[in-house]
Amino acid sequence: MASKLVTRLSKIIRGACSGVSFVVFGIGGLFLSYVWFPLIALKTRDETQRQLYCQASISRTFRFFTQFMAALNILTIDVKNLQGLQQQPGRIIIASHPTLIDVVILMGYLRQCDCIVKADLWHNPFIKHVVSMAGYIPNQSEGIIEQVEQRLSQGRTVLIFPEGSRTPVGQAVNCQRGAAQLAVRSNASIQPVVIQCQPLALYKGCPWYNMPASPMHFSINVGEIESIERFTDNAPSPSTAARKLTRYFNEVLNQAP
Repeated sequence: MASKLVTRLSKIIRGACSGVSFVVFGIGGLFLSYVWFPLIALKTRDETQRQLYCQASISRTFRFFTQFMAALNILTIDVKNLQGLQQQPGRIIIASHPTLIDVVILMGYLRQCDCIVKADLWHNPFIKHVVSMAGYIPNQSEGIIEQVEQRLSQGRTVLIFPEGSRTPVGQAVNCQRGAAQLAVRSNASIQPVVIQCQPLALYKGCPWYNMPASPMHFSINVGEIESIERFTDNAPSPSTAARKLTRYFNEVLNQAP
């Protein structure tokens, strides 16, 4: 009886702390949108430099947010091969997506990152200016391949969650072919990042307040960079190479960290 009470109390406390965290996140988004980013825009008129400054600011903000959640005992994070994220410029990172905050955690370790994100975010009052000023790429935009190619040619890193949304609970990672088509057509090197979370929370359909009794533990494994030629050589067409690459995505992202 006592243990059940302690478990329930722990869940309630973590749920409340989760609410506080997301309030802080929203305030941070508003500060970046309406105070910090306008100051950056005044400092530089060069669009590329402005995007890079904004992305660096987002990285620091996301890192602070995850540290804040860790201080509230909501989560812990273990990253294998963290230095691998700082290796080769001009690559595409593909990552698994079990929870709502995967992008926040991962981008906290990436000072520069062009993220392909849902177009709906351009209508979110808290972060629409953030994604716009940082130069993030909406997943439904015209010319998305050209935009990705441009960023890669500048030595910039592009982050894609190839499933398109969070992995349904109890199901394997199932990547859409669009991410592979982008990689093939842009001739980009690939770096997989496997993210797992136990106990699981903030999954698809899970409300922010439904927290486990113990902290979420994120295990993140940064893989080695793969040359795109491994998948395009001997492939009779780009679509064949994309299918081969999609199978690789599914295989590597379903591996345990």
